[in-house]
Amino acid sequence: MVSAETLRRVWQPNRGVSPLLRQIVEALPLAIVLAALVMTIAALEPRFLGPANVNNLLRNALVLATIASGQMLVMMTGGFDLSVGAVAALSSVVSALVMVVLGPVLPDGDVIVSFAGVTAGLLSGMILGGINGFCVAWFQAPALIVTLGMLSVATGLSFYLTSGAPIYGLPKVFTDDFALGRVFGLSNIVLCCVVVLVAIWILQRHLPMGRHIRAVGGNLRMARLSGVNTKGTLLFTYALSGVISAFVGVLLTARLGSGQSTAGVDLMLPSIAVAVIGGVSLRGGSGRIETVILGGFFLAVVANGMNLLRLDSRYQTIAIGAIIILVTLLDRFVRARRG
Repeated sequence: MVSAETLRRVWQPNRGVSPLLRQIVEALPLAIVLAALVMTIAALEPRFLGPANVNNLLRNALVLATIASGQMLVMMTGGFDLSVGAVAALSSVVSALVMVVLGPVLPDGDVIVSFAGVTAGLLSGMILGGINGFCVAWFQAPALIVTLGMLSVATGLSFYLTSGAPIYGLPKVFTDDFALGRVFGLSNIVLCCVVVLVAIWILQRHLPMGRHIRAVGGNLRMARLSGVNTKGTLLFTYALSGVISAFVGVLLTARLGSGQSTAGVDLMLPSIAVAVIGGVSLRGGSGRIETVILGGFFLAVVANGMNLLRLDSRYQTIAIGAIIILVTLLDRFVRARRG
């Protein structure tokens, strides 16, 4: 018969264990499930481990992990950002419009035009994310409602600026040299995602803001009493989520070769799924980019495997929803055991 004390030790491996070993133990179950999933799909479909599919899988997984990293930070403060996909789409439209407008003005300045377009796209994300953070921090507005409203605003702006039509005529240096370029065999899009994910890791592990985000999500009142600028932290977190979403929108624009009002709009639910699968607490206060990256690979493998096995794409949405529910129930079960 297993005693209650034994169960407590199993579900609370934190005492007397080094932080690195604790992190490995926490990530191990997801890593095992991911490895089993990869082996199962590879056995069913030999093309799964082909070089072309592996490169495609790597890119999709890191793009998912990148947009989920911003969602993770917001969730760590105790909120949700439902506007990430719409912000990515608006960034795609804004960056493409700026490039198209500046192209004739600077016919020999493709690099400058591309840089201006990317900057405009990122600024649009920072502004919308900052508005989200301002409403949540200064007016204590529910994050779900605020970001849902911003989703509608960003979507409406995207369609207003484009009338639903793609924006073509972007600089070749952006759509060809950058989007199709490779360094050490890895695409530039993959490398850009890696840079962002490393930056988030540094933020979480080595910068005061990372600790402040965790503190705000753990206990807002205690964080304020401890001297943390809680309003500034929330504003920064939502603005950063907006910038990361806009960055993903720019990457999608380069990959598609055009600005589109639908680019990335379907990433909201996957971003939450990846964060939840990656162990980010729904109550705030905890979350690690390393496991979120694993969550990105997990969801990308599921989607890729279903495509290769020719399963209806509608089943993917069902699968994502079911995964979120199952992981949420598992999270509550583990927390109940720890309590």
